[in-house]
Amino acid sequence: MVGFAVVGLGMGHNRARLIQETEGAELKIVVDLNGNLAEKVGIELETDWTTELDQALERKDVDVVMMMTPSGTHADLGIRVARMGKHLITTKPMDVSTDACDRLIAACEASGVLCGVDYQSRYVDNNFRVAEALRKGWLGKPILGEVRFKWFRPQSYFDAGTSWRGTWKMDGGGSLANQGAHLLDILSWFMGNPISVYGEMAVLNHEIETEDIGLAILNFESGAKGTVLGTTTFPESVYFSAEVHGSEGGVLIDSVLK
Repeated sequence: MVGFAVVGLGMGHNRARLIQETEGAELKIVVDLNGNLAEKVGIELETDWTTELDQALERKDVDVVMMMTPSGTHADLGIRVARMGKHLITTKPMDVSTDACDRLIAACEASGVLCGVDYQSRYVDNNFRVAEALRKGWLGKPILGEVRFKWFRPQSYFDAGTSWRGTWKMDGGGSLANQGAHLLDILSWFMGNPISVYGEMAVLNHEIETEDIGLAILNFESGAKGTVLGTTTFPESVYFSAEVHGSEGGVLIDSVLK
């Protein structure tokens, strides 16, 4: 059995439940700075709980730490995890800057532990099939890859809790970096590395530092084009989609999340 600790019980609450449902995995402890929340989840999932990360890292029965804290904390906390010899999974994104990500990767390599990012859309059957079709050339020469989402987030979403959402320091971006992170990952998985990007962003309907609408045009190494649209200003959350086509065929994915 592989022993897990989950740190950060916002989205981490769901991930902790999934660990319990996964064969070969065992939830050993949950961690959150909010003691009431940590205790509540610990009781619900019948596992140990604590408000101190070090208490989880010192446990010999913890093999993997899942870091589900605000984006801007992943590298600093993850480095502590790596130095204790624990494997690490962070929620998306790995952190909010290339420098922070590089530091975390270097720490994991130095300690000989694995580091992964929670991009679960890569495990959705439809997405995997499209990636394989492109890799094997079944769609012909790649021409265009598009990812788009139109969602709604009220101002209260950004104001809630510790108010890290929508800040450059802790969120690292807005509709694209947070809500759109899975689509950006899917696009690069499908189409390969971009060699140039042109983009625009704006804050049109929220009181936040980062964008609530972002658009981009990409040029890929293959010669194919790409487009990105992501916003949290739509009146309701209606779609989260990807579209790709080549010279021999195309695919429209209604939602990359399922």
